[in-house]
Amino acid sequence: MRNIMEILPHQRNVFIEEVIEKHRRIRDPQHKMHLGYNFVICPNVFSPFLAPSGRMGLSFSAWPIFDNRTILDVGCGSGISSCLMALSGAKKVVGVDINPYAIKNAEENVRNFGLGCVQIREGNLFDPLSRGEVFDIIYADLPFTNGDPNDELEKAFYDPGLSSIKCFLNKIPVLLTKMQRGSIAYLCLSNMEPFDYLFQEEELNIKLLITIEADFMKIHLYEIKLKRCFE
Repeated sequence: MRNIMEILPHQRNVFIEEVIEKHRRIRDPQHKMHLGYNFVICPNVFSPFLAPSGRMGLSFSAWPIFDNRTILDVGCGSGISSCLMALSGAKKVVGVDINPYAIKNAEENVRNFGLGCVQIREGNLFDPLSRGEVFDIIYADLPFTNGDPNDELEKAFYDPGLSSIKCFLNKIPVLLTKMQRGSIAYLCLSNMEPFDYLFQEEELNIKLLITIEADFMKIHLYEIKLKRCFE
C-alpha cells in the first residue's frame, strides 16, 4: 500500500470538496442529538457530524476535564463543543469563529440551553479576546488544508499557507505565559499536510494525545504546554 502522504497531494482537494458538498446540501436548520442534547446546525456552518475533525471535537468536549474551568474554543462553529463544555460544568466558555453564520448558529444553541456562562464572539483566532483575559484550557479546530476559500463555509476547510495554524502556534507561548500555571492548549490536526516544521517552538512541549481514523484521513489531537511551567 502506498503511503497516504504520496497520494494526498493529488487527491486531497477531491476529498475535501466531497465533505464541503455534504455541507452545502444543508439548506435548512438541522437538529442533531448528541449525548442526549438537541443541537441546531444551520446552513453555511461547519457541522461536526459531517467532517472527521468535527468528530474529534465532539469526543474532546465529552472529556471530564472542564468542571469549574475557563475554556477558549477557537473555531467554535455551531457552538456545540462550547455548549457541551459548559454543560459539563465549565465556569466560563468563550467561543470564537470567523464565520458570521457560525456566530449566529452558536448563539442560538447557547440560548436554547440557557447557558449564561458561554460567550460567542466573532473574529479570527485570539483577536476577540480582551486584554488580560485568561483561560485554563484552549481548544482549537482550525482548517488544516492549504488552499484559498471561496466563501464563509470554505474557511472551515481551506487556509492559505496554513496561516491560522502558524499564527496559533506562534502566539500560544505568549498566551500560555500570561495565563495561570498549568494552562493547556489542544490543537486538532490531520496528516494531510506536513506540520512537523511548525512544531519547532523551543518553549513548547507538544505531545500527541490521540489519533482517530476517519474516512480518508487520520485526525490527531495534540496537547501543548509551556515547558517551564511543567518542568
